[in-house]
Amino acid sequence: MWALAGAGHGSVARPRALVIGNSFYLNGTSLPNAVHDAHAVAAELRHMGYSVFEAHNVDRAQFLSRLVDLQTVVAPSEQVVIYFAGHGVQVGDETLLLMAGTTLEDPQWHAGAVPLRLVLTALAAQTWQKILLLDACRENPVSGVARMRPAPASFSAPAGTYIAYAAQPGASAYEGGGLHSPFTAALLAQMARPPQSIEETFRKVRIDVIRETNGLQVPWTRSSLVRRASLTPGFMRWTG
Repeated sequence: MWALAGAGHGSVARPRALVIGNSFYLNGTSLPNAVHDAHAVAAELRHMGYSVFEAHNVDRAQFLSRLVDLQTVVAPSEQVVIYFAGHGVQVGDETLLLMAGTTLEDPQWHAGAVPLRLVLTALAAQTWQKILLLDACRENPVSGVARMRPAPASFSAPAGTYIAYAAQPGASAYEGGGLHSPFTAALLAQMARPPQSIEETFRKVRIDVIRETNGLQVPWTRSSLVRRASLTPGFMRWTG
């Protein structure tokens, strides 16, 4: 759990980040780059002034415990970033984040998954900006998964939310042949640039990923932001 250093009366609360990288999956579906990606994003966020909690290869219970820790320490009117690198599955309009140790060949694989809707619900009561960065697939590779449960009627997110998906609905997010995935490599490049709005950041990320994957992967974003946002805390404070 984070210490609340610098959060006294009259001080500016530091933005917080929860960074998860899951590389360990069963039956040959491991993602070696996911931990590398998470570590690099966490390091860059720390450099930018975020207080970061970083964890690798977490199961469902561990992920939810980290989410509770986040709720405990984040003060009102702050910004929080959640970054996840690992396997993902799309069921209707629902994104499921697969936790470490999952095998898609197990009929009960979904018992270890965390629905994105659950994460958004956990954050809904908070007033701070909520930025979710999901470097995970949005395809449905599991036979019969569409019959697992009815798809939600529609997608909703609490006010002040920005979600950046590595890929378009129904598509793969490639791990890449280098140290980082195409999505995270493009994200890191933009995080190293001078301050810019989050919309501009992910417009450029989208262009870079499309170019790198020859159009096979197209990052998507969804937003319910009510004020300007950036991954650079100083920019966010001074632009309202």
